[in-house]
Amino acid sequence: MKKKKSKFREKLSTVFELPPEATAGATRVIILNNTDLFLENHKGIKEYTLTKVRVHTEHQEIVIKGKDMELKNMGAENIIITGEIGSIEYEP
Repeated sequence: MKKKKSKFREKLSTVFELPPEATAGATRVIILNNTDLFLENHKGIKEYTLTKVRVHTEHQEIVIKGKDMELKNMGAENIIITGEIGSIEYEP
């Protein structure tokens, strides 16, 4: 079944000229300056404080550290975090 899904995603990516990560469910992190972070394809938030946000993804956890951090938006697959972002760590 996974092989069929993989083939379908590859075909979808080719037909619509999308990058492979757009259909593969890969986690994407976009940072604007050090004040806004957009995270795509998460599996939930494990920890949230003003200085740390720990997000569970398909293959790892992403830890965002900083000051005055705030969850501006959280959808089923996307998160927007604002504040003074100091570091991003990837943990298996």
